[in-house]
Amino acid sequence: MEEADYIIVGGGSAGAVAAARLSENPANRVLLLEAGGSSDSFLVSMPAGFAKMLTNPKFDWCYLQEPDPSINGRRFIWSAGKMLGGSSAINGLVYIRGTRTDHQRWVDAGCSGWSFDQCLPYFLKSEGSGFEGSQYHGRHGPLGVEPMADPHPLTDAFLSACAEQGLPVLDEYCDGWAEGAFASLTTQRKSRRSSTAASFLKQAMTRPNLRIITRAVADRIIFEGKRAVAVEARVGG
Repeated sequence: MEEADYIIVGGGSAGAVAAARLSENPANRVLLLEAGGSSDSFLVSMPAGFAKMLTNPKFDWCYLQEPDPSINGRRFIWSAGKMLGGSSAINGLVYIRGTRTDHQRWVDAGCSGWSFDQCLPYFLKSEGSGFEGSQYHGRHGPLGVEPMADPHPLTDAFLSACAEQGLPVLDEYCDGWAEGAFASLTTQRKSRRSSTAASFLKQAMTRPNLRIITRAVADRIIFEGKRAVAVEARVGG
């Protein structure tokens, strides 16, 4: 039995950030449950390691999609990270934001406060990049964002070909206008993967008010009326 003020089910991309932010207040007792393991493998920190982790059940939940009638009923794997950091620990490290149109659709659907310009300060707060003087990139946040360390030789040729065909080539695509061709930024810091576990959770792990339990599969949430008061989980199988 563990007691906490906040119980977070899942230490993936969002759960790791939530645990780090909530535990900044020493008055909060925070418990984070993660069904997978840690994310300290060399394959995680090495960006190219994602090719070895995808479809590997040690790192990937390997969810199967529904049969697709347009391809004769075949099914593909929908990868999802099975460790602290979740899919941010196994993905292709591409850093991209929603467009202004995406955000406006959320606002129009009733999500007030979610326009691109209203979310931008939080993007900047989370991002720690080396872009000086840019109004669209933060420099002091925990999430590492860098250009590709070793772009493929065909990258520039491809962008030039896009320009020849009349497609805009963007120097900046994180301003909410992403129509065109561009070289993607990456979620890396000094050429190492910057997952949410590495960027947000690692420092928070030293706090005495944060408890992390891995190999903990949540079975159910217990309610008193409409208030969630507990989580039942199986730990270690």
